[in-house]
Amino acid sequence: MDASIHRHLAAALCLLTCALAGGCMGGARAGFALQPQPQTDKREVLRESLFRGDQRLIADDELGRVLDATITIPRQARVAVHNIDDWYYRALPGWRGKHMEAIASQLTDNAAVPIPALLMPERVTIAELRVAAARLQCELMLLYTVDFHLRRKNRVWRRDDVAYFGSVTGMLFHVRSGVFPFTATIDVTGTYDGREHGRVERDEVDDARMRATREALGEIGRRLDQFLRSGGALPPQATEQEASG
Repeated sequence: MDASIHRHLAAALCLLTCALAGGCMGGARAGFALQPQPQTDKREVLRESLFRGDQRLIADDELGRVLDATITIPRQARVAVHNIDDWYYRALPGWRGKHMEAIASQLTDNAAVPIPALLMPERVTIAELRVAAARLQCELMLLYTVDFHLRRKNRVWRRDDVAYFGSVTGMLFHVRSGVFPFTATIDVTGTYDGREHGRVERDEVDDARMRATREALGEIGRRLDQFLRSGGALPPQATEQEASG
């Protein structure tokens, strides 16, 4: 047999060997991907915080009691209402009554009670809120905050472009237990449609802002009423958004 035949046979054997080896390795890899080895996590499951600083406000056993417990939402309970950031609205005439009306009009079985300024200190804390609500014999308290922003472009030959956006958040405070069983956040966006020409004045923007805030508070009041009438159950369509806060 001449040398050329030997070379051809040797080359064929090399190609066959490589093909078989590659097929076996590929099959091994495919088998490993389809049948992963189970891994058991044997790490410790933490039931309490190991950070010493976390114990300063509340101990782990007390924290566990709060998380494992349930609360009772009283029917027809009086609801104290307080705006956390009312410093901005003090310059707007009649804002407090308009906000209260937007919330109270949505409550079916519960009376909304405004907290007088006499009962609120300059620095509001949870402890002060509980005392203020107790003085008014309100077992529930609705705290709300308004985060509002404006974006405007002043024009010379046509109307200014004014857009507003922000959010209104309401939080129901259970006075006896000190927990917040209900929260709701309503996003507010829109544009101000004022005069066809000329500069948009501050009072016009404030009026538009007040209307948007009242609509958001009305929606918070509606959801709060549904929560109270259900005995403390969040509606399915609102559980994911409102319960997260």
